[in-house]
Amino acid sequence: MMNLADNSISKFKRIWILFLFSLLINFPSRGAGESFPVPDALEPNIEFWVNIFSLYSENEVIIHDAENLDIIYEIVNLNDYFPENTSMHEKWKKIKYVINDYRKILLKLAKNNHVVYGDLNDKERDVYLLLLETNDPQKYRLAAKNIRGQRGLKENFQSGIKKSGKYIPEFKRILTSYNLPPELCYLPHVESSFTNRAYSKSGAAGLWQFIRSTGRLYLNINRLIDERLDPYIATDAAARLLKENYRILGSWPLAITAYNHGLNGMNNARYKCRTSDFGIIVKKYKSRSFGFASKNFYAEFIAALRVVNNHEFYFGPLEFDKPIKFINFKVPENISIDKLSEKLFINKDLLIELNPALRTPITLSRYSIPKGYDIKLPDIENYDPFVIYAGLHQANEKELVLSFDFSDFSSGKFINPTPTATTFVDHKLALIGQINKKPDSDYEKIILPQIDIPVQELEEEAKTNGNIASLPAKPFKLNIVSDFDSVGQENTALSEEKPVYQDSLYLIRASVVPIGPQVPITLLNELEYNVDLTNIYNFDIHGTYWITVLPEETIGHYADWLNLSANYLRKINGFSYRREIQVGQRFKLAFSNTSVDSFNKKRLIYHNTIQNNFFSEYHIVGTTTYKIQPGDNIWKICNEIYNIPYWLIAYYNRDKKWDLLKTGDSISIPIISPFAQKAEQDYSG
Repeated sequence: MMNLADNSISKFKRIWILFLFSLLINFPSRGAGESFPVPDALEPNIEFWVNIFSLYSENEVIIHDAENLDIIYEIVNLNDYFPENTSMHEKWKKIKYVINDYRKILLKLAKNNHVVYGDLNDKERDVYLLLLETNDPQKYRLAAKNIRGQRGLKENFQSGIKKSGKYIPEFKRILTSYNLPPELCYLPHVESSFTNRAYSKSGAAGLWQFIRSTGRLYLNINRLIDERLDPYIATDAAARLLKENYRILGSWPLAITAYNHGLNGMNNARYKCRTSDFGIIVKKYKSRSFGFASKNFYAEFIAALRVVNNHEFYFGPLEFDKPIKFINFKVPENISIDKLSEKLFINKDLLIELNPALRTPITLSRYSIPKGYDIKLPDIENYDPFVIYAGLHQANEKELVLSFDFSDFSSGKFINPTPTATTFVDHKLALIGQINKKPDSDYEKIILPQIDIPVQELEEEAKTNGNIASLPAKPFKLNIVSDFDSVGQENTALSEEKPVYQDSLYLIRASVVPIGPQVPITLLNELEYNVDLTNIYNFDIHGTYWITVLPEETIGHYADWLNLSANYLRKINGFSYRREIQVGQRFKLAFSNTSVDSFNKKRLIYHNTIQNNFFSEYHIVGTTTYKIQPGDNIWKICNEIYNIPYWLIAYYNRDKKWDLLKTGDSISIPIISPFAQKAEQDYSG
């Protein structure tokens, strides 16, 4: 570990180099324009976050003061202590040790009314000098309370800049449509580093990190659809939220901070401090909820703007992801995603990738996509999903003669007749079928939907538009085969696993080749996903209308499901206002405003939603064995040792009787892995 003096020298060298180069590229070191003013008091915070985003790597942890971000005690390089594959949980134990070491020094200095410099060791002197110019007599105690660790984000931020290229053009269009500053499109750098399936410990999700309660004001969030995970729908919601914040608060520093801290919270801060000056509010406003994250949210945003606007200086040339082009198709009926994929000739995996708001019950075709839902489809010239959706089941097997040269496909294109037009489509999207070249053959056979356009018109269309580079002298027959016969039954000829020879060419099934990254939703097998909660929890309602409280349930849930007030339920159960229910206790219900069946249905749906939420974030990668230790109970095993929900462990141990387990007995523990989540980046000691 470097000592403090060495770290300070290294830090100042790096900052000095950044300053010199910043003069050359003239990046905005002070204000961020009229829309986003920067109070002088915020400059040290902004400088801190610029360095976190662009200078410090993910293997470096900055031990610093939470109130005065220019006070840095040490920069810990985790690679000096741990091998590469060590978990961050283990690494943070070291950070906790370092923080506690500095806290002891600060508390030691706080005990002395008069510090004798000569009596201090080197590390204590470094700490003493760092706080020398602070006049507060309680400075050491306050510093001991405020010390924290912040992990560098250079790699995450650089990756986020690349990924943002996929979204920024459309995000700016959405924000501009609400007459908002387009620079707000960079706020996801602070929230999620443009990782769409990012989840926080507080339950926030998506690029814009909406928590459920706020998200439900603008988005559909239920067991089938979570629009927080759709980048474009979530951006529209974020724009409306930010616009409302600005309308009420009147300044962007307050409106942007309210995105993190809440509108009521910032209104309260403005009222108590009797000012809208954000610099004053950051320094003076005290609230248990107005912590480090809220105080620094606006500074992080300004720092992100500075880094993004000068990304070549910080990271060198970067290759941005290309923007996604899509069209919206309003689903005309309740339909499973498998059937929709078949009807539109769109790869199911591509549909899932373009529509991340669809949750596991839909992507596994357990539930239908609701009628009227806007599905995103690839934007391809002359591809009309409305025509294709309406005309698929009218197909009969016919024969069509077309002339092709294999060179027409060399650029990844193939001809795609539709009921109204002829078009070329990127074969990677495989809208119609997968090309399967027979060895040593110049030609391909593909499956096309039934069409009624005469062959001559197709050939003339192709020649006129230049869609076919050259027509070989010798044409060949291309059979038009539908996935369905005239009565809508699946054509069994296409269900063969092995290729079928016909006219010396392969007849292949209309299948698809995924494009882009694969969304790992289908990693769950049927057994893992279909956890029957009725075999794990006791959902019974006993004769006098009482139930056993289950995990995740609150009095508020019961009140909602019964259409009664929570106060009434507290009264009939003899609960005080502040008393909360406990898992496993008896709780009395009243069914004056609803039926038992309705209550049971809502209760089961709620717990199924929790299960679906879990499987949208995690998948099972294996199992391990745990031996019961003295003092163990199931809640300790679930919450303290493995942090896995009870119902999942119970499912993997359906043959166990929890009340009969004893020390030394073994239980199975599923090993879970997140699909993607926001990295743990800081530690407050």
